[in-house]
Amino acid sequence: MSANILTTATLGCDRCRTPPASRNEQVLEHVRGLYYDCHEGYAIYRCRECTQTFLEQFHEIVDWVGGEDDLWQRWTPITDDEFEEVVRLFPEETEDYADVPSLTALMHRRGRLTKDPEGSYYWSEDGWDPGDLLPPG
Repeated sequence: MSANILTTATLGCDRCRTPPASRNEQVLEHVRGLYYDCHEGYAIYRCRECTQTFLEQFHEIVDWVGGEDDLWQRWTPITDDEFEEVVRLFPEETEDYADVPSLTALMHRRGRLTKDPEGSYYWSEDGWDPGDLLPPG
């Protein structure tokens, strides 16, 4: 099966595919960081229920006028092969941007859990959400 046609229905369990009402109900736990700068970061998360691996993105959009920055967080379920590729590219956490575009592309392959700046969780089944329209920073 092609990675591009995998959906949230074929990866994970009912618990990690269901948007939580709050952070306290989130079943995804942080495993390790991959890349970090002050406006964007990536990490590996794993479902406590089924051990499905997720690629997480933190994305801050700076509001230079109003002063209220938009904070987006997204979790895309990834296959074992995708996980191995991510670990190969990021054997340890880094601030080197060189391979970040490959993580960004992976975030758009399939649906993902999104936490918007208002704190609401929802699935973006097509792998895009309004926060993708602006670059970090």
